[in-house]
Amino acid sequence: MLPARDNPFRMQRIEALRYRLDENSWQRLLARFAAQHWRGVLVGPHGSGKTTLREEIETRLRADGWKVRTVILGDDRMISWPDLRALCDGADGRTLLCLDGLDRLSTLHWWRLRRATRTVGGILATSHVAGRLPTLHQHHTSPALLRELVRELLGDDGDSLTWTERCDTVFIRHCGDLRACLRTFYDDVIEKPSRHVTP
Repeated sequence: MLPARDNPFRMQRIEALRYRLDENSWQRLLARFAAQHWRGVLVGPHGSGKTTLREEIETRLRADGWKVRTVILGDDRMISWPDLRALCDGADGRTLLCLDGLDRLSTLHWWRLRRATRTVGGILATSHVAGRLPTLHQHHTSPALLRELVRELLGDDGDSLTWTERCDTVFIRHCGDLRACLRTFYDDVIEKPSRHVTP
């Protein structure tokens, strides 16, 4: 069996992928965020890069002197109001609160959080649906984007064409969820290691 460390689609490599924006697009995105008084939500389906973009925005704002506080709201985790309120303690005009999974937050918690964050510098969230905050970026996926990611993960692998030719089928199977598509390729490498060349 191929060791996980040699699988080009292993999680560490997927998590290291950067969000596809050139520097001009980055400047426009951050200018829009500032124009929205540093309030915005990244909207898109599962596996469309919302968390990746959130993390990169956090990194850029940290480099500019912002303090960042993040909470991940998962389907299997109920967050209490005291936990949310603690995020706001001591926050100031250069604090960015990040909520990954805003649509999982109850209406009551959201209204209480809005009141508690009136003086906070910024709020950045991810969500599968629009609303609650101005949309900062609408995420979309495509088979072409999946092919680009696969080529990057495989590097100079001579067999990359075989993998990219399967992207359309796998993309449809997983309804555009790129993470699910890449997990499928990870499993394929385990099942058919002879098709793999270490990049």
